[in-house]
Amino acid sequence: AGGGVLTEPQVVLAVAEASERAGAAPRSLFLSSSMPVRDAEAFLYPGGGAAPPVACNRGASGIDGVVSTAAGYADGSGLPTTLLIGDLASLHDLNGFHTLHGRGTEAPPFTALVVNNNGGGIFSFLPVAKHGDEVGFDEFFGTPTEAFDFEAGAAAFGIGHRAASTYDGFVEAYGAAVAGGADSMVEAVVTDHGTNVAVHAEISRCAVGVVEGLLRPPASAGRAPSLSFEVRCTPVTRPGPARTLLLLHGWMGDAREWEGVVAAMTAGEGGGALGPNWRVVAVTLPGHGGRENDGDGEALAADARGLRHMLGDGVVEQKHSVDGMAGAVLEFLAGDLGLTGE
Repeated sequence: AGGGVLTEPQVVLAVAEASERAGAAPRSLFLSSSMPVRDAEAFLYPGGGAAPPVACNRGASGIDGVVSTAAGYADGSGLPTTLLIGDLASLHDLNGFHTLHGRGTEAPPFTALVVNNNGGGIFSFLPVAKHGDEVGFDEFFGTPTEAFDFEAGAAAFGIGHRAASTYDGFVEAYGAAVAGGADSMVEAVVTDHGTNVAVHAEISRCAVGVVEGLLRPPASAGRAPSLSFEVRCTPVTRPGPARTLLLLHGWMGDAREWEGVVAAMTAGEGGGALGPNWRVVAVTLPGHGGRENDGDGEALAADARGLRHMLGDGVVEQKHSVDGMAGAVLEFLAGDLGLTGE
């Protein structure tokens, strides 16, 4: 809820929404190591227009030097820049904010979004977090930052500071910082480490539920959608042990390219990249391979008939579940190793 506590995924969501607002000026984005870059990978998907230029940097110790690198990146991009960074990474390179003074009045404005979760929140996702005081988790892994005042830190370097602890408040503070057109810091005071782990787990659970609902709809929903997986296998043309090359979806672009690619890869002695003792198994997922997925499987069936004719003794199977697709692939791979049974 907009008026409740602020979570780390919501910070990234606010950045994404700001970039897609009508009339929003182009901005570049710099992502710190640790949670910011991971949350951005999971939740930063602007819905409209061109995606902003994005960069990141991993220091020698993971989170050192991020502010300085981001300031240099801002100058190089020539665009107003937003830095998404955690509180601990900010403290590791606090003097980096001093570099903003030497950029001149014509430099594009720099906005640092400091996600204050009171230390190294990423370590709470590790098994060691369950041991707590037994291993001195807060002291050695959590590394609390509560003793530092980021408002005072921003003032020391002559940049503006805003703070927010709710989603609506953060959206307003970030918007005001961007509109102000000057170097500034927005401190996002987010939930504690344990709550952050729980929030991520709940988001993952909901996402899995949606996908499973699509692939395995309840019986009351009627006929399940046809999500056909094509498993294609070339014949082995030389007697003796065979080896299998597994190619996942998207590698060939279109089913029509199959014949030439396989012929080149499995040509006779010395003529191909692999040779005649190799079989090539390719798995094409629904929606890939350069053609639309047909609800009744007619397009896939036509592909299968054409490939069976083209490959002779090759194998083309259509599987209508993830388990079926995986089973077909494992069958080929097990043959290489002489495995039998389950």
